[in-house]
Amino acid sequence: MMKRSQIRSIVKRDAKRALSGSWGAAILIGLIIWLAGTLITMTANGEFGVLSSILSSGILRVAVMVLLVGPLELGAVAWYMKLLRGAEPTLANEFDCFRSTKAYGAGVMSYGFFALVGVGVTAAVMIMLAGAGVAVVIVSMALSIPISIHIPQLFVTPYWDGGNYFADIPLPYIIDALRAALGTIIVIAVVISALYFAVKIFLIRFSAIYNIMADDNGLPIGDAIKKSCAVMKGHTWDIVVFYLSFFGWYLLVPLTFGLILLYVGPYMKAAQTLYIEYFRDVENGTAFNYGAAQAYGNDAGV
Repeated sequence: MMKRSQIRSIVKRDAKRALSGSWGAAILIGLIIWLAGTLITMTANGEFGVLSSILSSGILRVAVMVLLVGPLELGAVAWYMKLLRGAEPTLANEFDCFRSTKAYGAGVMSYGFFALVGVGVTAAVMIMLAGAGVAVVIVSMALSIPISIHIPQLFVTPYWDGGNYFADIPLPYIIDALRAALGTIIVIAVVISALYFAVKIFLIRFSAIYNIMADDNGLPIGDAIKKSCAVMKGHTWDIVVFYLSFFGWYLLVPLTFGLILLYVGPYMKAAQTLYIEYFRDVENGTAFNYGAAQAYGNDAGV
């Protein structure tokens, strides 16, 4: 039985091998998707007459993203799957979803599902942050940190004495107010970070949706969601570690002014697609028939 680390290494190795000779197309596919989303956002925030007025509505902007970017995202996954299966897809295959009603619908439904999840998560986060704010006030009161008294004294009430704004405020009040403010900032930062990672981990169960829909355009989105949850069950930590293995690359993004993403983006996309295909084969109990077949064999020990 192979170790998880060995399987991740083989997946990443085979992903790079598959990309050999196809880096240009992979980079262009990533740029096309990025450009489509960027143009929609710029149009919504710019002054382009009727178009800007229409897209200024958050709901309509999301709808346009779903209708345009959704098929492109599914087309990209389908392109990578063909590449990993030994075919020679062309850049034109990225737009295959626009040539088939079923494929287009699959792209729209897949992206639309994640858009709905995003809206739901955003609403939940706002509610939880509001609750966190209330909790901060309660904790501050329990710790005898009178925020409501000290902060107004510091930032609202004028205390002037020979040009010294804080002359009449006792030093302990200043220390307590700053401590309360710092504590509030730390609590909010911790809550936001925890929520971010919780959401990311929650979404892992849906990671296989695009792969599944790329193979079966006619599959109802509900069935694709159920299959994805079944495929990813027990592999949450595997995916988390997989993402973390690219952390070093992303540290280079600011140092290279983002240019490193032209390499890391396709590399990570290919590896992620291949890794999910491995989990699908483990779930189905079938032989892994991609580039790493000889190394994996029928091992389902991930």
